[in-house]
Amino acid sequence: MRRLFEDFAGGEYDRPNQRWVCGLADEGCACPFGPTPKGACPELAECQPVKQGDRWRCNRPATRGGPCDLDDQHGAGDAGPTPDGKCCRVNKCAPRASLRVHRGRIAWGAALLAAGLLAMLIASPLRTEVLAPGPLTQPHAQLLARGDWAGRCAACHVDQDRPMLLMAVGALTGAHAEGPSQSDLCMKCHEQQIPTGSALLAHSLPEKTLALVSGQAAGGLTVECSACHREHHGAMFDLTAISSGRCQSCHQQQYDSFAGSHPDFGAWPYERRTRIAFDHVSHQSKHHVESKQAFDCRACHLESPDGHTLVLADYQAACASCHDSGIAASSGAGLPMVSLLSLDLDAMADHGVPVDNWPEQATGDFDGDLPAALKLLLADNPALGSLLQKYGPGFSFFDIDPDSAEDVRHAAAVVDAIKQLLTRVDAEGQQALIDRIETISGRPLTADQRVTLLAGLPVDLVDRARRDWFSQAAESSGATPSEEAAKLPAGGWFVSDLALSLNYRPQGHADPLLTGWIELAVSLGDDHRLVREAARAELARPESPGQCLTCHSVERNPAGGVVVNWAPYDASQQPRGFTRFNHGPHVTVSELSDCTACHQLDESANSSAAYASSNPQDFVSHFRPMSKATCAACHQPHAAGDNCAQCHNYHVDPLAGGLPTLAEPAVGQR
Repeated sequence: MRRLFEDFAGGEYDRPNQRWVCGLADEGCACPFGPTPKGACPELAECQPVKQGDRWRCNRPATRGGPCDLDDQHGAGDAGPTPDGKCCRVNKCAPRASLRVHRGRIAWGAALLAAGLLAMLIASPLRTEVLAPGPLTQPHAQLLARGDWAGRCAACHVDQDRPMLLMAVGALTGAHAEGPSQSDLCMKCHEQQIPTGSALLAHSLPEKTLALVSGQAAGGLTVECSACHREHHGAMFDLTAISSGRCQSCHQQQYDSFAGSHPDFGAWPYERRTRIAFDHVSHQSKHHVESKQAFDCRACHLESPDGHTLVLADYQAACASCHDSGIAASSGAGLPMVSLLSLDLDAMADHGVPVDNWPEQATGDFDGDLPAALKLLLADNPALGSLLQKYGPGFSFFDIDPDSAEDVRHAAAVVDAIKQLLTRVDAEGQQALIDRIETISGRPLTADQRVTLLAGLPVDLVDRARRDWFSQAAESSGATPSEEAAKLPAGGWFVSDLALSLNYRPQGHADPLLTGWIELAVSLGDDHRLVREAARAELARPESPGQCLTCHSVERNPAGGVVVNWAPYDASQQPRGFTRFNHGPHVTVSELSDCTACHQLDESANSSAAYASSNPQDFVSHFRPMSKATCAACHQPHAAGDNCAQCHNYHVDPLAGGLPTLAEPAVGQR
């Protein structure tokens, strides 16, 4: 312990850094010089005598007791210098180690003991128990509990099965054995959630895809899992909880808060049209008023089982009460699959293309429409293509000019193709229609598609119709298509001798045959573009049987194909985008329980016309833009929180990331 300053006499001072101290120190008379650096006593005299006249006098300083010759009061002769001028008192001792040396020895001993015990511990099977930095989260712990508990560290950490010396060298230098990295070990279990090839890329997106979203692409650099997900913090620790600081460590544009510098939402969440062509404005202000029904959002938008999203009620619950009658009325006469056209036989004979054995009731002037299904079956007929090229998608035989030799020849070629098709069906049965469909679509039909497109078409019905129509002795039943269809309340095939048509009566909403032929029509390639557009235009008419395309939109998907949206938006089936929203905690707030608190209709918007396009981004939203201020009223650090990860996903599906305008829409766009 260091002495107080007042305890020092002149010339004395501590030397705590010296390794040795005088052996006489415990007696209180330590020499002022101390031992040599090697711990030897210098055996020095107490003074250096001085000569005064003819005598030598002791020169011991007062701090060491003063002159020793003054102490020889009794004449003992052991004081004072010797006759030759030397000090008579020489101190000898056995120097001892200083307190610092003892402390150092204890410290080194403790360190060596600890190192030894640590080495023994590391080499023992208990090392994983003692050296673990903390307990695992519950999901990881329960998975590892089913395996080799002793070797569980190696399930996630590299080099755990290597010798300890190599592990230590690897930890200090970063040099690890060849093999999977720690992130690779993570992906052994998580490859189902995130594609392994892109998991470590920024936002799990290829660089070119990320560049479509941000001009500041990450240059293909990787981000290890442990940069954001930190284990060993307890069983209930949330591994997915990411602070805003971690996000802003990469993002150069810094946001001090959501309410402050975060940009406004722009078009989000109304970045595309709804898949179901539902006009919220007209239903609220017109249709529901006329039917005297309350326009309640919750009647159609239901809470999902997990409570996170809202899902649309099905047709029977949300639409059938109003739309069933219209669908039934549109299907009253059935869907014509084959229909004979009215021909000007004289004009055809005059132009050298006479038609023999044509029903008399279908003669006179050129007239009649080719049914959409018949157009599709004759899609590769050059004459039909020429007529569509000349007269457009709405072409009818009424458009044919009887004075135009070209028109008449094309009409004769189409009529001949119809007769050949009926003859083939009579001879080959349903296979003739299957062959035609596969030819124009360019792909084989599956067993389910054959059942859907033909719906059990009776070949003998086609045979009877062909014989009756082209037999001069045939007599018409006189029944209209609607009267014939009335005999089939459950749907099915029938022939109208009055209209000279083979018809199919749909079975109400979502009839499989109707949906199958619509999908066939919209999926035709560009080499049959004219027929595709004509068939789609006919099937999209409000009076078309089933009225399918009145509500179900047609759009071009990211892969370049054209699809019909038979189902509404389903969050569980959508690619994971940058933005997410959980309706659950919001609808429980009284101020937000009414959907219009956030989703406000724009009564001046006309969104219906946009559905003629196949581009889902080419639309007019019937909702006003959503303001950030609405969210910022609650999302403050001291209230609902404003962490980035509350609304944004880090790992993004490449499909959603490559097409940012197809990001997840909100309830108003479903």
